[in-house]
Amino acid sequence: MSRTVTFGIVGGYGATGRVVASELWKSCEAEILVGGRDLAKGKALAAEFDCRVSAAQLDILDAPSLDGFCRRCSIVVNCAGPVVVLQDRVAQAAFRGRCHYIDAADISFVRERMLPHRREIEDSGIVVRDLGRLDAWSD
Repeated sequence: MSRTVTFGIVGGYGATGRVVASELWKSCEAEILVGGRDLAKGKALAAEFDCRVSAAQLDILDAPSLDGFCRRCSIVVNCAGPVVVLQDRVAQAAFRGRCHYIDAADISFVRERMLPHRREIEDSGIVVRDLGRLDAWSD
């Protein structure tokens, strides 16, 4: 039995998240979960696509909310901001949920804060990447 791939887009109905959702929808058959504070905005974006795209309410500053979102995903794409406030919250939640993680902002301190988990990440097969970099964060 194969597991369905679910992309979770944190900040999914913002400017960057919309582009990511659209490109994923066009390029793969995976499910896409749009996450953000305003469920109505997420549902409005999801309605522009087919049933593979859905929305979930998500409070990035609330660890249980963020962890619950990440547990529903195979791959988490962080398109939320501001990075100064969010820091590495999404990356850490993806790690706790054992999700692959892609950071659209390409912020070096997120990579640096994940380094203490480097061995566990490598051993688990989790991939952590910056969207702006084609090489792995640990390279």
